Amino acid sequence: MLGNLNNRKVFFSGIGGVSMNALAIILKGNGYEVCGSDRVSSVVTDRLIAGGIPVCIGQVAENITEDIGLLVRTAAVPMDSPEVVRAMELSIPVMERSTLLGIVMKEYKERINISGTHGKTTTTAMTALALMKAGKEPTVTVGGEFPQMNGNLLLGKNDYFVCEACEYVESFLEFFPSASIILNIEADHLDYYRDIDHIRSAFQKFADKTERLIVANGDDENVRKLTFRGCKAVLYGINHGDYLANNIQLSFDKTEYDAYFHDEKIAHVVLKVAGKHNVSNSLAVLALCRELGLDLAPVLEGLSEFLGTKRRMEYKGDSKGVPVYDDYAHHPTEIETTISSIRQKQPKRLVMLFQPHTFTRTYTLKDEFIEVLKKADVLFLADIYPAREPDTGLIHTRDLVEKIPGAVYSPSFQEAVEQLQAELKDGDIFVTVGAGDIYKVGENLLKAEE
Repeated sequence: MLGNLNNRKVFFSGIGGVSMNALAIILKGNGYEVCGSDRVSSVVTDRLIAGGIPVCIGQVAENITEDIGLLVRTAAVPMDSPEVVRAMELSIPVMERSTLLGIVMKEYKERINISGTHGKTTTTAMTALALMKAGKEPTVTVGGEFPQMNGNLLLGKNDYFVCEACEYVESFLEFFPSASIILNIEADHLDYYRDIDHIRSAFQKFADKTERLIVANGDDENVRKLTFRGCKAVLYGINHGDYLANNIQLSFDKTEYDAYFHDEKIAHVVLKVAGKHNVSNSLAVLALCRELGLDLAPVLEGLSEFLGTKRRMEYKGDSKGVPVYDDYAHHPTEIETTISSIRQKQPKRLVMLFQPHTFTRTYTLKDEFIEVLKKADVLFLADIYPAREPDTGLIHTRDLVEKIPGAVYSPSFQEAVEQLQAELKDGDIFVTVGAGDIYKVGENLLKAEE
């Protein structure tokens, strides 16, 4: 798989990452000796250790020894990190995670990549469940915990490989998709991309790399601007596409629609997850599976049994009768989708606690965040989660609070819990929103009641 290494020991710097831990397990299953490190211990690192993969907590030069044949790093681990510097001093090859994922992918006959600014994790999980029900025994990596797969990795046979294709730093151009889904293209990751044209050019390169089949969102203006050449391409959508979702019905506990291919009704789809975005996501999966020649009956069964992934409109429990949800949304369009999904459940009030994610995103999309956050009935805002970025003083959460009537600043998680305990009332639905650690507030709120 990895060609001629000096030896078969592979070290993962940042092994606790979603994709990194999956790759580590795949390599271990292929006979490589695998170890790694991370900044802090987590459920993931504990699980790896229990599975026989040594993990160092703390990323220091001493972790890198001469018997290592390859060091794999994520984009979040810079080239001047102590482990990478030590590896180069010892002439140990250093490989970025996406490059390794591309190499692993090539071992499979059907390589399905799910791309787009939003919805990758949900659509990947839907695809996984559909293929599982169709008896294809896929190997799948999902960018989040998928309870119906018992984690974020499913090891199957060498026929189907399904994974998310993330556009950040154009890492998806390291992949080799035989079939791909392009969900949407919007301005994001502007710490790397110059503008929407730069982002669209990356997706064009990704489309050009797809070998056989592209399933693309016909409702998305930027997707429609792509040129599909060298492989078959079909569009899907609610308003535009070869595959269309008609007669959409949104109710408290389910979502239904009729799927058409041109003028022919091909299926009635019933989902347990809310929102028109999931109509679109599931239609993409249905179109993909039909174009791959799969029987639609088990595919529809899989879609009907899909219950969502962790941190995507995840129900956490009730606090004094108020349902508590958590959602990973961190882009204005994603927040709009989250609000729409909760409105489908018809609360008297939508109470939201939002944690902005990265200073660059918050600053460049400030006006868009302000407009969408106004749509919550009651809004609390936590400090910006920095992720990979230093705080340069460019923007602060208070800059959003000042522009949103009635918004309340929550300077700490403990104060947020106290604010919510005083605010929440019967008929509300409460949701924590953000890609950082804001979910802890919902969990702490539930623990406080216990």
